[in-house]
Amino acid sequence: MKKFRFRLETVRRIRQLAFEQAQQRLAECRQQLLAAERQLGGLQQRHRQQVADFAAAQNGGMAAGEFARWRQCISLTEGHIDRQEGRVAVCRRELAAAEEQFNRAALNKQVIDKLRDRHWQRYWQEYLADEQKTLDEMGQKRGGAG
Repeated sequence: MKKFRFRLETVRRIRQLAFEQAQQRLAECRQQLLAAERQLGGLQQRHRQQVADFAAAQNGGMAAGEFARWRQCISLTEGHIDRQEGRVAVCRRELAAAEEQFNRAALNKQVIDKLRDRHWQRYWQEYLADEQKTLDEMGQKRGGAG
């Protein structure tokens, strides 16, 4: 009997590669989102600290120039927070797209793997039937000779 050969093996390898690439892209997007959220958290913490320090400095009285510097510093941090929130939003959209791509690649891989398994099962059944036929023929030859 012929050796098992899946004619769509090239397609299966391509889909496997696409699955692995989608899996890697998904992991990268998750890492990027976590890093962006971590950076956003740091900026928000810095902002809270600046506001607290500003409030504490106001209790002792403050000159107009000092007030303007505090306000500028806090505004600058708020601008960084706004930009970082935008980056986090972009990372979330990229993650959603990567998840969708991963799910599609996983489904495509699953379909071709099931098809390969069915072909293997059919091949194996044919192989066993062929073996049984050979054994039956050998038994008949032996039985006829004896």
